[in-house]
Amino acid sequence: QLWDEAKRSLEQGYALDNEEAETGVGCIGVPVLDASGKMVAGLSVSAPIARRSDEWIAVTITAGERLSARLGYFGGKS
Repeated sequence: QLWDEAKRSLEQGYALDNEEAETGVGCIGVPVLDASGKMVAGLSVSAPIARRSDEWIAVTITAGERLSARLGYFGGKS
């Protein structure tokens, strides 16, 4: 199950914590990539699970993409 979840996270570009760490709290994690496309950091946001929405996920993904761009990563076009 863990392998399947890791594979799904890699394919979709983010990972979700669905109250595994703490009841009522969720988290989204996204990679931060350098100019070569290597993951050099991660960005995560935690909030009450009831507040999670597609917008929350999209904003976190965008923030990770912007951080990556500042490090020179442009979707494979460095």
